[in-house]
Amino acid sequence: MGYIGNDLQVAYPNYTNIDDISGSFNGVTTSFALTVGGVAPVPAPRGSNQCMISVGGVIQRPDDTGAEGFRLSGGNIVFSSAPNTGEDFFGIILAGADYVNVGANFPSGTAAVPSITFDSDLDTGILNPAANELAFTTGGTQRLSISSAGQLSNNLGTAGAPSYTFTGDVNTGIYSPGADQVAISTNGTGRLFINSSGSVGIGTSTPSTLLEIKQDQDANTRLRISNATNGSSATAGIHLGPYGGNWYLEALASASFANPLRFAFDGTERFRFTSDGRLGIGTTGPAVACDVVGQVRASTGILFGSDTAAANALDDYEEGTWTPSFSGGSGTPNTMCIIGHYVKIGRVVYITLNATSVCGGSGATFTQITGLPYTASQTGGETKFQMAPFYQRDNDNSTLSGAVVSTYAGVFQNTSTLQMSSTVTIPSNSKSYHLCMTYYTN
Repeated sequence: MGYIGNDLQVAYPNYTNIDDISGSFNGVTTSFALTVGGVAPVPAPRGSNQCMISVGGVIQRPDDTGAEGFRLSGGNIVFSSAPNTGEDFFGIILAGADYVNVGANFPSGTAAVPSITFDSDLDTGILNPAANELAFTTGGTQRLSISSAGQLSNNLGTAGAPSYTFTGDVNTGIYSPGADQVAISTNGTGRLFINSSGSVGIGTSTPSTLLEIKQDQDANTRLRISNATNGSSATAGIHLGPYGGNWYLEALASASFANPLRFAFDGTERFRFTSDGRLGIGTTGPAVACDVVGQVRASTGILFGSDTAAANALDDYEEGTWTPSFSGGSGTPNTMCIIGHYVKIGRVVYITLNATSVCGGSGATFTQITGLPYTASQTGGETKFQMAPFYQRDNDNSTLSGAVVSTYAGVFQNTSTLQMSSTVTIPSNSKSYHLCMTYYTN
């Protein structure tokens, strides 16, 4: 017999009387049912040495071979020789806490009556709820089980009473709010949740994306990523990896340059914000509020100062060339090497032209210039402009024969033709002209 100890309780915590069977003694029958209170005991003794039996005042020897005394078989007491009529009987099942046969099998038990229990706490212990499973029960309720695959399981628990907790802090731990879900609670409140799709929610049990952070409050709800190292390569950021490339959003240490926030794609910086509010595109050291190295396009215009009127937006800037044509006088002037340039800012057009070898005319007339780069916003009315006719250099290109600079008035005969309001003679010999003026277009 193997000694287990006084703490572990098997079968019964105290000695148990076996029902009196002496009324069935007849000198012939050797096998009698072993009952306690009219029913078979649960758990039943596993061997004859777990019982003590007396017949006719003589203690019977437990002998599982059946050669003498008695043995237990199929829930019966079987004597080696039949007791005689009139002999008395006394029997007890020994207290299970004291003696258990080595290798003996325990009954499966239930949550309310576990197989192995404890003194004065008979509904707390260990049981076998199913084949190849082991479970623990407390207060008559199954709590923890180990499956045939070695999996450890517990009840679902709640945020206030999680299934897996810590000594002295029973409202903090791990629990399952529902099927295929797991959660972590602190101070009785669920904090982190993982749903059946693998999405993680912090502050929400129903995350709508792979990771959702939620805290409804009249205060800041933030996600912090920190790096306390002040080095030129130290960053704190986020790496976004879509198909075909990698985006990086990084905050740089102050050792770099004014703690900038940098946006980079595949290792190449695209733009950054400095801690003093400057935006740099194409430059790592913006010197003004918005410093761009490259072209800038504003589809609806640019406003200046505190102006918010859409009509005042600068919505166009252009530079280019145009080809002017001269007419006037009694002849047809010939023009060569005509170069016209313009700058358009919004509705304002500034034009210049240089025309060399303007000749072939005769007599003074109201000279007309056509081919303007943009049509005028209105016709009629005088417009002052500068027009300077220059005499051509001598053939040897060594001396300048002379020059005259004059201010002329002109009108727009139509939206594309400028006519001088005072006469200008286009001479028969070659001259060079220079003109500059400003007008409005629609």
